[in-house]
Amino acid sequence: MVPGLKVLVFLSLHLLQGVKSSMVHLNNNGYEGVVIAINPSVPEDDRLIQSIKEMVTQASTYLFEASKGRFYFRNVSILVPMTWKSKSEYLTPKQESYDKVGVTFLS
Repeated sequence: MVPGLKVLVFLSLHLLQGVKSSMVHLNNNGYEGVVIAINPSVPEDDRLIQSIKEMVTQASTYLFEASKGRFYFRNVSILVPMTWKSKSEYLTPKQESYDKVGVTFLS
């Protein structure tokens, strides 16, 4: 297990338990509405988004195994800075915002 991944899982679980203003909720053992934001000061980099996707997939697997099959990340949104170029795979945020996220990538 990658040390940074353990930190992400721990941080996510810690933040999820007390988040009242966020949209995170548990549905059939899967966390939904999790938002990971990329700080607007971070330069645009497609590799960062791919790395976040891979890390979330690994974190979900780790969480599922560590909880003996009780919890996993059902869906996670990545909030991309408005300063980044628009791409077809980027959707316009509906309710996601920087003030409601639990995890922000600073660099």
